[in-house]
Amino acid sequence: MAIVKTTTFTGPVVVGLNDKKGQLRLTDGKNINTQKYISLAAPDTVTANTTLTFPDGAGLSNQVLTTDGNGALTWTTKTSGSFALVDDTTPELGGDLASNGHDIDMADNDKIQLGTGNDLQIYHDPSAPGGSTNFIVGDSGVYTFIQADNLRLRNKDGSENYINMVNGGATTLYYGNNPKLGTTGIGVQTTGTVNVNGAYTLPTSDGTPNQVLTTDGAGSVTFAASSGGATDINGLSDAINNTTNKNLGLGTTMSSLSTGINNLAIGTDAGIAISSGNSNVLIGQSSGKVLTGGENIAIGSRSMEKAVTTNTSIAIGTMSSFNMTGGASNTVIGQGAGWTLATGSNNTCVGNNADVSAAAVQNEITLGDGNVTALRCQVTSITALSDARDKKNIEDLKVGLDFIDDLKPVTFEWDTRDGAKKDIKEVGFIAQDLDEVQQKHGIEDHLQLVLKNNPDKLEASQGKLIPILVQAIKDLKKEIDQLKNA
Repeated sequence: MAIVKTTTFTGPVVVGLNDKKGQLRLTDGKNINTQKYISLAAPDTVTANTTLTFPDGAGLSNQVLTTDGNGALTWTTKTSGSFALVDDTTPELGGDLASNGHDIDMADNDKIQLGTGNDLQIYHDPSAPGGSTNFIVGDSGVYTFIQADNLRLRNKDGSENYINMVNGGATTLYYGNNPKLGTTGIGVQTTGTVNVNGAYTLPTSDGTPNQVLTTDGAGSVTFAASSGGATDINGLSDAINNTTNKNLGLGTTMSSLSTGINNLAIGTDAGIAISSGNSNVLIGQSSGKVLTGGENIAIGSRSMEKAVTTNTSIAIGTMSSFNMTGGASNTVIGQGAGWTLATGSNNTCVGNNADVSAAAVQNEITLGDGNVTALRCQVTSITALSDARDKKNIEDLKVGLDFIDDLKPVTFEWDTRDGAKKDIKEVGFIAQDLDEVQQKHGIEDHLQLVLKNNPDKLEASQGKLIPILVQAIKDLKKEIDQLKNA
Protein backbone atom coordinates (compact mmCIF):
# COMPACT_ATOMS: atom_id res chain seq x y z
CA MET A 1 0.00 0.00 0.00
CA ALA A 2 1.36 3.41 -0.95
CA ILE A 3 0.10 6.59 0.64
CA VAL A 4 0.71 9.59 -1.60
CA LYS A 5 -0.68 12.33 0.60
CA THR A 6 -0.03 13.53 4.12
CA THR A 7 -1.76 11.40 6.67
CA THR A 8 -1.92 12.01 10.38
CA PHE A 9 -2.03 9.15 12.91
CA THR A 10 -3.01 9.75 16.51
CA GLY A 11 -1.81 6.40 17.85
CA PRO A 12 0.89 3.81 17.21
CA VAL A 13 1.38 2.62 13.64
CA VAL A 14 2.19 -1.06 13.48
CA VAL A 15 4.27 -2.26 10.53
CA GLY A 16 4.69 -6.00 10.12
CA LEU A 17 2.23 -8.75 11.11
CA ASN A 18 1.67 -12.44 10.49
CA ASP A 19 5.34 -13.47 10.06
CA LYS A 20 6.13 -10.35 8.05
CA LYS A 21 9.06 -8.39 9.56
CA GLY A 22 8.26 -4.76 9.99
CA GLN A 23 10.08 -2.38 7.68
CA LEU A 24 9.58 1.33 7.02
CA ARG A 25 10.92 2.56 3.71
CA LEU A 26 11.60 6.22 2.92
CA THR A 27 12.02 6.91 -0.85
CA ASP A 28 13.56 9.77 -2.72
CA GLY A 29 10.19 10.55 -4.40
CA LYS A 30 11.22 9.71 -7.93
CA ASN A 31 9.38 7.55 -10.46
CA ILE A 32 8.41 4.24 -8.94
CA ASN A 33 10.71 2.41 -11.36
CA THR A 34 13.81 4.47 -10.51
CA GLN A 35 13.29 5.63 -6.94
CA LYS A 36 15.67 4.55 -4.17
CA TYR A 37 14.86 4.23 -0.48
CA ILE A 38 16.31 4.17 3.01
CA SER A 39 14.79 1.47 5.17
CA LEU A 40 14.34 1.21 8.91
CA ALA A 41 13.78 -2.44 9.80
CA ALA A 42 13.22 -4.35 12.99
CA PRO A 43 15.72 -7.10 13.96
CA ASP A 44 14.93 -10.66 13.08
CA THR A 45 13.89 -11.29 16.67
CA VAL A 46 12.56 -8.67 19.04
CA THR A 47 12.88 -9.77 22.65
CA ALA A 48 11.33 -6.73 24.30
CA ASN A 49 9.26 -3.76 23.44
CA THR A 50 11.57 -0.83 22.72
CA THR A 51 10.79 2.76 22.01
CA LEU A 52 13.52 5.11 20.80
CA THR A 53 12.74 8.75 21.34
CA PHE A 54 14.70 11.03 19.00
CA PRO A 55 15.97 14.42 20.16
CA ASP A 56 14.48 17.67 19.08
CA GLY A 57 16.65 19.36 16.44
CA ALA A 58 19.54 18.24 14.20
CA GLY A 59 22.34 18.70 16.75
CA LEU A 60 25.79 20.14 16.00
CA SER A 61 28.45 19.07 13.49
CA ASN A 62 30.26 15.84 14.49
CA GLN A 63 27.89 15.13 17.39
CA VAL A 64 26.66 11.58 17.82
CA LEU A 65 23.35 10.04 18.99
CA THR A 66 23.70 8.77 22.53
CA THR A 67 21.18 6.67 24.42
CA ASP A 68 20.49 6.90 28.11
CA GLY A 69 19.77 3.16 28.16
CA ASN A 70 16.03 3.70 28.39
CA GLY A 71 15.39 4.69 24.77
CA ALA A 72 15.94 8.43 25.03
CA LEU A 73 18.37 9.58 22.33
CA THR A 74 20.27 12.87 22.53
CA TRP A 75 22.88 14.61 20.44
CA THR A 76 26.26 14.42 22.29
CA THR A 77 29.75 15.72 21.55
CA LYS A 78 32.29 12.82 21.86
CA THR A 79 35.19 14.00 24.07
CA SER A 80 36.61 10.72 25.43
CA GLY A 81 36.47 6.96 25.10
CA SER A 82 37.44 4.72 22.18
CA PHE A 83 36.44 4.09 18.61
CA ALA A 84 37.06 0.61 17.28
CA LEU A 85 38.52 0.29 13.79
CA VAL A 86 36.30 -1.54 11.33
CA ASP A 87 37.25 -5.06 10.39
CA ASP A 88 38.68 -4.05 7.03
CA THR A 89 41.87 -5.83 6.01
CA THR A 90 42.79 -3.19 3.45
CA PRO A 91 41.59 0.19 4.69
CA GLU A 92 42.75 3.23 2.74
CA LEU A 93 42.92 6.88 3.71
CA GLY A 94 42.66 9.72 1.27
CA GLY A 95 44.42 12.10 3.65
CA ASP A 96 45.73 12.37 7.19
CA LEU A 97 44.07 10.29 9.90
CA ALA A 98 42.77 12.48 12.69
CA SER A 99 41.52 10.97 15.94
CA ASN A 100 39.52 14.09 16.82
CA GLY A 101 40.20 13.55 20.51
CA HIS A 102 39.30 9.85 20.49
CA ASP A 103 41.24 6.63 21.17
CA ILE A 104 42.01 4.01 18.52
CA ASP A 105 41.61 0.54 20.00
CA MET A 106 43.81 -2.37 18.87
CA ALA A 107 43.20 -5.91 20.09
CA ASP A 108 46.01 -7.91 21.72
CA ASN A 109 48.65 -8.95 19.15
CA ASP A 110 47.06 -6.73 16.49
CA LYS A 111 50.00 -4.82 15.06
CA ILE A 112 50.50 -1.35 13.69
CA GLN A 113 52.96 -1.96 10.88
CA LEU A 114 55.00 0.80 9.26
CA GLY A 115 57.08 0.44 6.11
CA THR A 116 57.23 -2.54 3.79
CA GLY A 117 57.16 -6.03 5.26
CA ASN A 118 57.86 -5.90 8.98
CA ASP A 119 60.09 -2.79 9.06
CA LEU A 120 58.46 -1.52 12.25
CA GLN A 121 55.72 -3.06 14.41
CA ILE A 122 53.94 -1.76 17.51
CA TYR A 123 51.73 -4.15 19.46
CA HIS A 124 50.83 -5.69 22.82
CA ASP A 125 51.29 -9.38 23.59
CA PRO A 126 49.63 -10.53 26.83
CA SER A 127 51.23 -13.99 26.56
CA ALA A 128 54.83 -12.98 25.90
CA PRO A 129 57.57 -14.90 27.76
CA GLY A 130 57.99 -13.23 31.12
CA GLY A 131 54.49 -11.79 31.15
CA SER A 132 52.28 -9.28 29.36
CA THR A 133 54.55 -7.06 27.25
CA ASN A 134 54.37 -4.04 24.97
CA PHE A 135 56.58 -4.25 21.87
CA ILE A 136 58.18 -1.79 19.45
CA VAL A 137 60.02 -4.09 17.03
CA GLY A 138 62.32 -3.07 14.18
CA ASP A 139 63.11 -5.52 11.39
CA SER A 140 66.50 -7.27 11.52
CA GLY A 141 69.24 -5.45 9.66
CA VAL A 142 67.35 -2.15 9.86
CA TYR A 143 68.20 0.71 12.22
CA THR A 144 65.40 1.96 14.47
CA PHE A 145 65.88 5.59 15.48
CA ILE A 146 64.13 7.59 18.17
CA GLN A 147 65.15 11.16 17.43
CA ALA A 148 64.63 14.04 19.84
CA ASP A 149 66.75 16.83 21.26
CA ASN A 150 66.02 15.53 24.76
CA LEU A 151 64.73 12.07 25.62
CA ARG A 152 63.48 10.63 28.90
CA LEU A 153 62.14 7.16 29.75
CA ARG A 154 59.84 7.08 32.79
CA ASN A 155 57.31 4.84 34.48
CA LYS A 156 53.63 4.93 33.50
CA ASP A 157 52.55 7.82 35.71
CA GLY A 158 55.78 9.77 35.15
CA SER A 159 56.81 9.67 38.78
CA GLU A 160 60.03 7.69 38.29
CA ASN A 161 62.88 8.22 35.79
CA TYR A 162 64.68 5.35 34.10
CA ILE A 163 66.94 7.08 31.54
CA ASN A 164 67.46 10.78 30.88
CA MET A 165 69.30 11.98 27.75
CA VAL A 166 70.04 15.65 27.10
CA ASN A 167 71.16 17.02 23.75
CA GLY A 168 74.84 17.94 24.03
CA GLY A 169 74.88 16.93 27.67
CA ALA A 170 74.79 13.94 29.95
CA THR A 171 73.04 10.60 29.66
CA THR A 172 71.95 9.37 33.10
CA LEU A 173 70.75 5.94 34.26
CA TYR A 174 68.48 5.82 37.33
CA TYR A 175 67.66 3.21 39.95
CA GLY A 176 64.75 3.91 42.30
CA ASN A 177 64.55 7.37 40.69
CA ASN A 178 68.11 8.10 41.88
CA PRO A 179 70.90 8.74 39.34
CA LYS A 180 73.49 5.94 39.41
CA LEU A 181 75.53 6.12 36.18
CA GLY A 182 76.04 9.12 33.96
CA THR A 183 78.28 10.40 31.19
CA THR A 184 80.28 13.58 31.66
CA GLY A 185 82.50 15.72 29.50
CA ILE A 186 85.55 13.73 30.63
CA GLY A 187 84.18 10.21 31.02
CA VAL A 188 81.71 8.26 33.17
CA GLN A 189 80.61 9.05 36.71
CA THR A 190 78.90 6.66 39.12
CA THR A 191 76.90 7.28 42.28
CA GLY A 192 77.01 4.56 44.93
CA THR A 193 79.04 1.36 44.82
CA VAL A 194 80.45 -0.28 41.67
CA ASN A 195 80.13 -4.05 41.52
CA VAL A 196 82.30 -5.74 38.90
CA ASN A 197 80.73 -8.81 37.30
CA GLY A 198 79.10 -9.74 40.60
CA ALA A 199 82.52 -10.72 41.93
CA TYR A 200 83.74 -7.73 43.88
CA THR A 201 82.72 -4.18 44.85
CA LEU A 202 85.02 -1.18 44.45
CA PRO A 203 85.32 1.39 47.23
CA THR A 204 83.12 4.51 47.05
CA SER A 205 85.79 7.01 48.11
CA ASP A 206 89.46 7.69 47.51
CA GLY A 207 92.08 6.39 49.90
CA THR A 208 95.00 8.21 51.45
CA PRO A 209 98.40 8.68 49.75
CA ASN A 210 100.36 5.45 49.08
CA GLN A 211 97.46 3.16 49.99
CA VAL A 212 96.74 0.21 47.71
CA LEU A 213 93.56 -1.62 46.69
CA THR A 214 93.18 -4.75 48.81
CA THR A 215 90.61 -7.54 48.52
CA ASP A 216 89.30 -9.66 51.35
CA GLY A 217 88.81 -12.55 48.94
CA ALA A 218 85.06 -12.43 49.48
CA GLY A 219 84.12 -9.63 47.10
CA SER A 220 85.05 -6.51 49.07
CA VAL A 221 87.84 -4.28 47.77
CA THR A 222 89.10 -1.43 49.94
CA PHE A 223 92.02 0.97 50.16
CA ALA A 224 94.54 -0.11 52.76
CA ALA A 225 98.09 0.74 53.76
CA SER A 226 100.73 -1.23 51.87
CA SER A 227 102.34 -3.89 54.01
CA GLY A 228 105.17 -6.23 53.19
CA GLY A 229 105.71 -4.94 49.67
CA ALA A 230 108.93 -3.49 48.31
CA THR A 231 109.37 0.27 48.51
CA ASP A 232 112.46 0.29 46.27
CA ILE A 233 114.53 -2.07 44.13
CA ASN A 234 116.40 -3.38 47.17
CA GLY A 235 113.11 -4.60 48.56
CA LEU A 236 112.57 -6.99 45.66
CA SER A 237 113.58 -10.60 46.25
CA ASP A 238 115.13 -10.93 42.80
CA ALA A 239 116.90 -7.59 42.53
CA ILE A 240 119.79 -5.71 44.06
CA ASN A 241 120.76 -2.06 43.97
CA ASN A 242 124.21 -1.48 45.42
CA THR A 243 124.45 2.30 45.44
CA THR A 244 127.92 2.24 46.97
CA ASN A 245 129.52 0.29 44.14
CA LYS A 246 126.89 1.38 41.58
CA ASN A 247 125.78 -2.17 40.77
CA LEU A 248 122.21 -2.89 39.61
CA GLY A 249 120.57 -6.25 39.14
CA LEU A 250 116.99 -7.00 38.06
CA GLY A 251 115.61 -10.51 37.97
CA THR A 252 118.88 -11.76 39.46
CA THR A 253 120.29 -11.90 42.98
CA MET A 254 123.88 -11.00 42.04
CA SER A 255 124.48 -12.03 45.64
CA SER A 256 128.29 -11.99 45.34
CA LEU A 257 128.57 -8.36 44.29
CA SER A 258 130.83 -7.23 47.08
CA THR A 259 133.70 -5.40 45.42
CA GLY A 260 132.68 -5.17 41.74
CA ILE A 261 131.85 -1.72 40.43
CA ASN A 262 129.50 -0.38 37.75
CA ASN A 263 127.91 -3.71 36.81
CA LEU A 264 124.42 -4.09 35.32
CA ALA A 265 122.68 -7.48 35.15
CA ILE A 266 119.11 -8.01 33.93
CA GLY A 267 117.56 -11.47 33.68
CA THR A 268 117.27 -14.67 35.66
CA ASP A 269 120.73 -15.77 36.86
CA ALA A 270 122.42 -13.02 34.86
CA GLY A 271 125.85 -12.29 36.35
CA ILE A 272 125.15 -14.06 39.62
CA ALA A 273 128.83 -14.99 40.10
CA ILE A 274 130.30 -11.52 39.57
CA SER A 275 132.51 -10.69 42.53
CA SER A 276 135.37 -8.39 41.61
CA GLY A 277 134.62 -7.75 37.94
CA ASN A 278 133.90 -4.19 36.89
CA SER A 279 131.81 -2.48 34.21
CA ASN A 280 129.99 -5.53 32.88
CA VAL A 281 126.63 -5.21 31.10
CA LEU A 282 124.71 -8.51 31.08
CA ILE A 283 121.18 -8.67 29.69
CA GLY A 284 119.30 -11.92 29.21
CA GLN A 285 118.61 -15.13 31.08
CA SER A 286 121.89 -16.68 32.33
CA SER A 287 123.99 -14.15 30.41
CA GLY A 288 127.46 -14.05 31.99
CA LYS A 289 126.20 -16.52 34.56
CA VAL A 290 129.64 -17.49 35.96
CA LEU A 291 131.57 -14.43 34.80
CA THR A 292 134.25 -12.97 37.06
CA GLY A 293 136.08 -10.86 34.45
CA GLY A 294 135.38 -7.24 33.61
CA GLU A 295 134.37 -4.80 30.88
CA ASN A 296 132.24 -7.30 29.00
CA ILE A 297 128.92 -6.83 27.21
CA ALA A 298 126.64 -9.86 26.83
CA ILE A 299 123.16 -9.32 25.40
CA GLY A 300 120.90 -12.27 24.69
CA SER A 301 119.65 -15.33 26.49
CA ARG A 302 122.61 -17.50 27.62
CA SER A 303 125.17 -15.27 25.91
CA MET A 304 128.62 -15.80 27.51
CA GLU A 305 126.96 -18.31 29.82
CA LYS A 306 130.24 -20.22 30.47
CA ALA A 307 132.58 -17.22 30.42
CA VAL A 308 134.66 -16.97 33.60
CA THR A 309 137.84 -14.93 33.22
CA THR A 310 136.85 -13.31 29.94
CA ASN A 311 137.58 -9.59 29.66
CA THR A 312 136.76 -6.72 27.29
CA SER A 313 134.61 -8.88 25.02
CA ILE A 314 131.23 -8.40 23.36
CA ALA A 315 128.61 -11.07 22.67
CA ILE A 316 125.27 -10.11 21.16
CA GLY A 317 122.68 -12.73 20.25
CA THR A 318 121.08 -15.78 21.82
CA MET A 319 123.80 -18.19 22.99
CA SER A 320 126.50 -16.06 21.37
CA SER A 321 129.99 -16.91 22.75
CA PHE A 322 128.24 -19.68 24.68
CA ASN A 323 131.37 -21.82 25.23
CA MET A 324 133.81 -18.98 25.89
CA THR A 325 135.64 -19.45 29.19
CA GLY A 326 138.53 -16.99 28.93
CA GLY A 327 140.18 -14.83 26.31
CA ALA A 328 139.79 -11.14 25.73
CA SER A 329 138.80 -8.53 23.17
CA ASN A 330 136.50 -10.78 21.17
CA THR A 331 133.52 -9.39 19.30
CA VAL A 332 130.76 -11.88 18.50
CA ILE A 333 127.44 -10.85 16.94
CA GLY A 334 124.75 -13.28 15.86
CA GLN A 335 122.62 -16.12 17.15
CA GLY A 336 124.94 -18.97 18.18
CA ALA A 337 127.95 -17.08 16.81
CA GLY A 338 131.40 -17.87 18.20
CA TRP A 339 130.26 -21.31 19.35
CA THR A 340 133.72 -22.89 19.18
CA LEU A 341 135.58 -19.96 20.74
CA ALA A 342 136.85 -20.75 24.24
CA THR A 343 140.10 -19.01 25.17
CA GLY A 344 141.10 -17.19 21.98
CA SER A 345 141.47 -13.42 21.83
CA ASN A 346 140.94 -10.55 19.39
CA ASN A 347 138.58 -12.50 17.17
CA THR A 348 135.51 -11.20 15.36
CA CYS A 349 132.52 -13.29 14.30
CA VAL A 350 129.60 -11.61 12.58
CA GLY A 351 126.47 -13.42 11.40
CA ASN A 352 124.16 -16.26 12.33
CA ASN A 353 126.33 -19.15 13.60
CA ALA A 354 129.52 -17.42 12.37
CA ASP A 355 132.35 -19.29 14.08
CA VAL A 356 136.10 -19.22 14.57
CA SER A 357 138.35 -21.93 13.19
CA ALA A 358 139.54 -23.17 16.59
CA ALA A 359 138.83 -22.74 20.31
CA ALA A 360 142.07 -20.90 21.13
CA VAL A 361 142.54 -19.03 17.83
CA GLN A 362 143.60 -15.42 17.86
CA ASN A 363 143.29 -12.44 15.52
CA GLU A 364 140.72 -13.98 13.20
CA ILE A 365 137.64 -12.52 11.49
CA THR A 366 134.72 -14.68 10.35
CA LEU A 367 131.79 -13.37 8.31
CA GLY A 368 128.75 -15.65 8.16
CA ASP A 369 128.51 -19.43 8.47
CA GLY A 370 129.11 -22.31 6.08
CA ASN A 371 125.92 -21.55 4.17
CA VAL A 372 127.24 -18.26 2.79
CA THR A 373 127.76 -18.48 -0.99
CA ALA A 374 128.78 -14.92 -1.78
CA LEU A 375 130.68 -12.13 -0.05
CA ARG A 376 129.36 -8.88 -1.48
CA CYS A 377 130.96 -5.47 -1.27
CA GLN A 378 131.15 -2.39 -3.50
CA VAL A 379 134.93 -2.83 -3.82
CA THR A 380 136.64 -6.05 -4.92
CA SER A 381 139.70 -6.06 -2.67
CA ILE A 382 140.59 -5.53 0.95
CA THR A 383 143.13 -2.84 1.78
CA ALA A 384 145.80 -3.82 4.31
CA LEU A 385 148.97 -2.28 5.74
CA SER A 386 151.94 -2.66 3.36
CA ASP A 387 154.25 0.23 4.29
CA ALA A 388 157.98 -0.56 3.86
CA ARG A 389 158.65 1.29 7.08
CA ASP A 390 156.73 -1.43 8.87
CA LYS A 391 158.67 -4.35 7.31
CA LYS A 392 162.18 -5.83 7.59
CA ASN A 393 164.27 -8.62 6.03
CA ILE A 394 162.84 -7.78 2.63
CA GLU A 395 164.11 -10.16 -0.13
CA ASP A 396 163.06 -11.01 -3.68
CA LEU A 397 160.64 -13.92 -3.94
CA LYS A 398 162.51 -17.13 -4.82
CA VAL A 399 159.54 -19.14 -6.10
CA GLY A 400 157.48 -18.42 -9.15
CA LEU A 401 156.89 -20.40 -12.34
CA ASP A 402 157.93 -23.76 -10.87
CA PHE A 403 155.56 -23.23 -7.93
CA ILE A 404 152.67 -22.38 -10.26
CA ASP A 405 153.49 -25.37 -12.43
CA ASP A 406 153.08 -27.65 -9.40
CA LEU A 407 149.60 -26.32 -8.57
CA LYS A 408 146.59 -28.43 -9.48
CA PRO A 409 143.53 -26.34 -10.34
CA VAL A 410 140.38 -28.50 -10.27
CA THR A 411 136.64 -28.43 -10.78
CA PHE A 412 134.54 -29.92 -8.01
CA GLU A 413 131.16 -30.06 -6.25
CA TRP A 414 130.77 -29.18 -2.58
CA ASP A 415 129.77 -32.04 -0.26
CA THR A 416 130.56 -30.66 3.19
CA ARG A 417 130.43 -33.04 6.10
CA ASP A 418 128.23 -30.67 8.13
CA GLY A 419 125.74 -30.52 5.25
CA ALA A 420 126.07 -26.75 4.81
CA LYS A 421 127.02 -27.01 1.13
CA LYS A 422 125.80 -29.75 -1.16
CA ASP A 423 126.09 -30.17 -4.94
CA ILE A 424 127.38 -26.62 -5.53
CA LYS A 425 129.79 -26.55 -8.48
CA GLU A 426 132.99 -24.49 -8.33
CA VAL A 427 136.59 -24.29 -9.53
CA GLY A 428 139.55 -23.90 -7.20
CA PHE A 429 142.19 -25.81 -5.32
CA ILE A 430 142.38 -28.58 -2.73
CA ALA A 431 143.89 -27.40 0.57
CA GLN A 432 145.98 -30.56 0.94
CA ASP A 433 147.45 -30.00 -2.57
CA LEU A 434 148.29 -26.39 -1.77
CA ASP A 435 149.93 -27.38 1.49
CA GLU A 436 152.01 -30.02 -0.28
CA VAL A 437 153.25 -27.51 -2.86
CA GLN A 438 154.16 -24.79 -0.33
CA GLN A 439 156.09 -27.34 1.76
CA LYS A 440 157.86 -28.69 -1.34
CA HIS A 441 159.13 -25.20 -2.19
CA GLY A 442 159.97 -24.38 1.43
CA ILE A 443 157.84 -21.28 1.63
CA GLU A 444 155.12 -22.29 4.08
CA ASP A 445 156.36 -20.01 6.87
CA HIS A 446 156.03 -16.97 4.63
CA LEU A 447 153.09 -17.99 2.44
CA GLN A 448 150.78 -19.67 5.00
CA LEU A 449 148.56 -20.64 2.08
CA VAL A 450 146.65 -23.18 4.21
CA LEU A 451 145.04 -22.33 7.58
CA LYS A 452 145.57 -25.29 9.92
CA ASN A 453 144.07 -23.99 13.20
CA ASN A 454 141.49 -26.75 12.93
CA PRO A 455 143.22 -29.86 11.48
CA ASP A 456 139.81 -31.40 10.85
CA LYS A 457 138.78 -28.55 8.57
CA LEU A 458 141.63 -27.09 6.49
CA GLU A 459 141.07 -23.69 4.93
CA ALA A 460 142.92 -21.97 2.06
CA SER A 461 143.92 -18.34 1.42
CA GLN A 462 144.09 -18.41 -2.36
CA GLY A 463 144.57 -14.67 -2.59
CA LYS A 464 148.13 -15.15 -1.28
CA LEU A 465 149.05 -16.70 -4.63
CA ILE A 466 149.10 -13.25 -6.30
CA PRO A 467 152.79 -12.44 -5.50
CA ILE A 468 153.82 -15.91 -6.77
CA LEU A 469 151.76 -15.45 -9.94
CA VAL A 470 153.52 -12.14 -10.56
CA GLN A 471 156.90 -13.79 -10.06
CA ALA A 472 155.88 -16.64 -12.37
CA ILE A 473 154.99 -14.14 -15.12
CA LYS A 474 158.36 -12.47 -14.66
CA ASP A 475 160.11 -15.86 -14.89
CA LEU A 476 158.18 -16.68 -18.01
CA LYS A 477 159.00 -13.31 -19.58
CA LYS A 478 162.67 -13.87 -18.84
CA GLU A 479 162.58 -17.20 -20.64
CA ILE A 480 160.77 -15.64 -23.60
CA ASP A 481 163.33 -12.85 -23.78
CA GLN A 482 166.12 -15.43 -23.74
CA LEU A 483 164.52 -17.33 -26.58
CA LYS A 484 164.11 -14.15 -28.58
CA ASN A 485 167.76 -13.26 -28.11
CA ALA A 486 169.09 -16.73 -28.89
